[in-house]
Amino acid sequence: MIYFNSSASYDTTVFNIKKQDITLKKGDLLYLMVQSPNDQINSLFVPKNQSNNNYNRSSLYLKGYSINNNGELNLPLVGHVKVEGLTVDSAEQVLSKAISQYFNDMTVNVKFLSYKITLLGEVKHPGAFYTYDR
Repeated sequence: MIYFNSSASYDTTVFNIKKQDITLKKGDLLYLMVQSPNDQINSLFVPKNQSNNNYNRSSLYLKGYSINNNGELNLPLVGHVKVEGLTVDSAEQVLSKAISQYFNDMTVNVKFLSYKITLLGEVKHPGAFYTYDR
Protein backbone atom coordinates (compact mmCIF):
# COMPACT_ATOMS: atom_id res chain seq x y z
CA MET A 1 0.00 0.00 0.00
CA ILE A 2 1.41 3.37 -0.97
CA TYR A 3 0.30 6.45 0.89
CA PHE A 4 0.11 10.04 -0.37
CA ASN A 5 0.82 9.22 -3.99
CA SER A 6 -1.99 10.67 -6.07
CA SER A 7 -0.18 10.53 -9.41
CA ALA A 8 -0.37 6.75 -9.80
CA SER A 9 -3.47 4.71 -10.47
CA TYR A 10 -4.08 1.87 -8.01
CA ASP A 11 -6.79 -0.71 -7.51
CA THR A 12 -8.95 0.54 -4.66
CA THR A 13 -11.03 -2.62 -4.26
CA VAL A 14 -12.16 -3.05 -0.67
CA PHE A 15 -11.78 -6.52 0.74
CA ASN A 16 -15.05 -8.01 1.85
CA ILE A 17 -14.16 -10.03 4.92
CA LYS A 18 -16.96 -12.23 6.19
CA LYS A 19 -17.45 -12.55 9.92
CA GLN A 20 -16.93 -16.14 10.97
CA ASP A 21 -18.95 -17.66 13.74
CA ILE A 22 -16.83 -18.90 16.60
CA THR A 23 -17.25 -22.55 17.52
CA LEU A 24 -16.92 -23.08 21.26
CA LYS A 25 -14.39 -25.55 22.61
CA LYS A 26 -13.00 -26.76 25.93
CA GLY A 27 -11.22 -24.03 27.89
CA ASP A 28 -13.06 -21.13 26.21
CA LEU A 29 -14.29 -18.38 28.48
CA LEU A 30 -17.84 -17.03 28.20
CA TYR A 31 -19.48 -14.09 29.90
CA LEU A 32 -23.04 -14.92 30.85
CA MET A 33 -25.53 -12.24 31.83
CA VAL A 34 -28.96 -13.25 33.08
CA GLN A 35 -31.32 -10.31 33.38
CA SER A 36 -34.60 -10.52 35.21
CA PRO A 37 -36.91 -8.18 37.13
CA ASN A 38 -36.00 -10.33 40.15
CA ASP A 39 -32.67 -9.15 41.62
CA GLN A 40 -32.13 -12.48 43.38
CA ILE A 41 -32.08 -14.30 40.04
CA ASN A 42 -29.65 -11.73 38.60
CA SER A 43 -27.27 -12.14 41.54
CA LEU A 44 -27.13 -15.95 41.18
CA PHE A 45 -25.10 -15.70 37.99
CA VAL A 46 -22.65 -13.02 39.17
CA PRO A 47 -19.75 -14.16 41.38
CA LYS A 48 -19.87 -12.85 44.96
CA ASN A 49 -18.37 -9.41 45.60
CA GLN A 50 -18.50 -8.67 41.88
CA SER A 51 -22.02 -7.41 41.39
CA ASN A 52 -20.89 -3.88 40.55
CA ASN A 53 -21.07 -2.60 37.00
CA ASN A 54 -17.31 -2.44 36.43
CA TYR A 55 -16.86 -4.09 33.03
CA ASN A 56 -13.18 -3.74 32.23
CA ARG A 57 -11.26 -6.64 30.69
CA SER A 58 -10.03 -8.15 33.95
CA SER A 59 -13.44 -8.02 35.62
CA LEU A 60 -15.03 -9.76 32.62
CA TYR A 61 -12.42 -12.50 32.93
CA LEU A 62 -13.21 -12.93 36.63
CA LYS A 63 -16.96 -12.95 35.96
CA GLY A 64 -16.68 -15.42 33.09
CA TYR A 65 -17.61 -19.09 32.94
CA SER A 66 -15.02 -21.52 31.59
CA ILE A 67 -16.02 -24.49 29.44
CA ASN A 68 -14.77 -27.56 31.32
CA ASN A 69 -13.07 -30.69 29.94
CA ASN A 70 -16.48 -32.25 29.27
CA GLY A 71 -17.47 -29.28 27.08
CA GLU A 72 -19.93 -27.96 29.67
CA LEU A 73 -20.62 -24.85 31.69
CA ASN A 74 -21.46 -25.40 35.35
CA LEU A 75 -24.19 -22.91 36.25
CA PRO A 76 -25.64 -22.21 39.71
CA LEU A 77 -28.82 -24.24 40.37
CA VAL A 78 -29.04 -25.25 36.69
CA GLY A 79 -26.03 -27.55 36.72
CA HIS A 80 -23.96 -28.66 33.74
CA VAL A 81 -25.01 -27.49 30.27
CA LYS A 82 -23.21 -28.81 27.15
CA VAL A 83 -22.00 -25.96 24.88
CA GLU A 84 -18.91 -27.39 23.17
CA GLY A 85 -19.23 -27.36 19.39
CA LEU A 86 -21.93 -24.68 19.38
CA THR A 87 -21.64 -21.12 18.09
CA VAL A 88 -22.04 -18.30 20.60
CA ASP A 89 -25.58 -17.59 19.34
CA SER A 90 -26.54 -21.27 19.59
CA ALA A 91 -25.04 -21.50 23.08
CA GLU A 92 -27.10 -18.47 24.09
CA GLN A 93 -30.27 -20.25 22.97
CA VAL A 94 -29.31 -23.53 24.71
CA LEU A 95 -28.43 -21.72 27.94
CA SER A 96 -31.61 -19.65 27.82
CA LYS A 97 -33.68 -22.83 27.44
CA ALA A 98 -31.83 -24.55 30.31
CA ILE A 99 -32.17 -21.56 32.66
CA SER A 100 -35.83 -21.00 31.74
CA GLN A 101 -36.63 -24.45 33.17
CA TYR A 102 -35.89 -22.95 36.60
CA PHE A 103 -36.68 -19.25 36.20
CA ASN A 104 -39.36 -17.29 34.35
CA ASP A 105 -39.25 -13.86 32.78
CA MET A 106 -35.52 -13.54 32.14
CA THR A 107 -33.13 -12.78 29.28
CA VAL A 108 -29.79 -14.48 28.69
CA ASN A 109 -26.85 -12.82 26.92
CA VAL A 110 -23.61 -14.65 26.13
CA LYS A 111 -20.32 -13.06 25.06
CA PHE A 112 -17.15 -14.84 23.96
CA LEU A 113 -14.18 -13.66 26.03
CA SER A 114 -11.15 -15.73 25.10
CA TYR A 115 -9.85 -14.34 21.84
CA LYS A 116 -6.38 -15.74 21.17
CA ILE A 117 -4.04 -13.81 18.90
CA THR A 118 -0.73 -15.25 17.71
CA LEU A 119 2.04 -12.92 16.54
CA LEU A 120 4.85 -14.40 14.48
CA GLY A 121 7.66 -13.01 12.39
CA GLU A 122 9.79 -9.95 12.95
CA VAL A 123 7.96 -8.46 15.90
CA LYS A 124 9.32 -7.28 19.23
CA HIS A 125 7.36 -9.83 21.31
CA PRO A 126 6.22 -12.88 19.29
CA GLY A 127 3.89 -15.40 20.85
CA ALA A 128 0.28 -16.09 21.76
CA PHE A 129 -1.74 -13.40 23.51
CA TYR A 130 -5.28 -13.37 24.85
CA THR A 131 -7.60 -10.43 24.61
CA TYR A 132 -10.96 -10.24 26.36
CA ASP A 133 -12.77 -7.95 24.01
CA ARG A 134 -13.33 -7.95 20.30
